[in-house]
Amino acid sequence: MSDRLPTLLLTFALAAAGCADGGADGDTSSPPSAPTVADLAGSRVTLSAMDSLAVELQEGGAVAMDGSRITLLAAYEAQGDFDSDGTLETAALVVAEPGGTGVFTHLVAFQEGPDGPVQVADKVLGDRQQIHSMETLADSLVVVITTQAPRDPMCCPTRRAEQVYVIRDGEWRLWRDNTLSAAPPDIQDGVVRRDSTLPQPGPVRGGNPGG
Repeated sequence: MSDRLPTLLLTFALAAAGCADGGADGDTSSPPSAPTVADLAGSRVTLSAMDSLAVELQEGGAVAMDGSRITLLAAYEAQGDFDSDGTLETAALVVAEPGGTGVFTHLVAFQEGPDGPVQVADKVLGDRQQIHSMETLADSLVVVITTQAPRDPMCCPTRRAEQVYVIRDGEWRLWRDNTLSAAPPDIQDGVVRRDSTLPQPGPVRGGNPGG
């Protein structure tokens, strides 16, 4: 038995080393979680619809070099894999007030980067709209919004709609736009726009009647 002891000890040592190497090579740690809207309060935001205006938010707000006021709406956020790349994004809303009567709502998306949140997409939703809710459905984002109908003045939107968005090629894409109420006759009764090149995101829930 004494002659075999060194061999047994060597066998156990090699086995332990193999397990350690396997643990390092087979690292199955999950991808980083999506940032929260609170994490975005100090992030860099770029708004492509405003000539790629970029600001560094401080406590959720900033004043750009051209005088535009930029505000992160902390009440709205949703997490999901909106671009189907296996990494979660956080969808949020930013309001830009460039002066005058315009109040432009921008939909932005961020992923968690090595040094904090990194913006991966944005899209302007429109001027002086009301957002009622924003939530994830599968790999899509559902926004219930009151926006301008074709005959509405910019000041007074009346068309309540449920809009479904996904991210493709670094951009938010409007996949479906369902009228819910207060639409004029020419756009009543359902879908008014649909991008058939995008995958079906699943059944869409009705809008939030409150809010």
